[in-house]
Amino acid sequence: DGVETNTGTFAGSEDTGTDPNNPDSDGDGFLSDGQEVATGSDPNNPNDPSIALGALFLDGNGDFVTFPNPDGLIPSGNDAFTIEAWINPTSIPQGGGNGGQITCWG
Repeated sequence: DGVETNTGTFAGSEDTGTDPNNPDSDGDGFLSDGQEVATGSDPNNPNDPSIALGALFLDGNGDFVTFPNPDGLIPSGNDAFTIEAWINPTSIPQGGGNGGQITCWG
């Protein structure tokens, strides 16, 4: 449950409060505690975004992403905008529905 964070600091269980006998203390099922510490996530908080290699893992169970809006970064009203995403679904529901929906405005 310890990891060298490439900052010259070794993060161990005494630094993070994690259980050295449990590789995934927060139970998010995505990253090990060491990987979460290395990426800046809280290994004790299952709601802290799991970020690996610059990607977010969303399991489809109440997950969402919000962004701040500095100086009008996010458009409003009828302003044109583009959303781009690379997605890798683990399964695709049969019969369509909104299983492929990645955004909703409003």
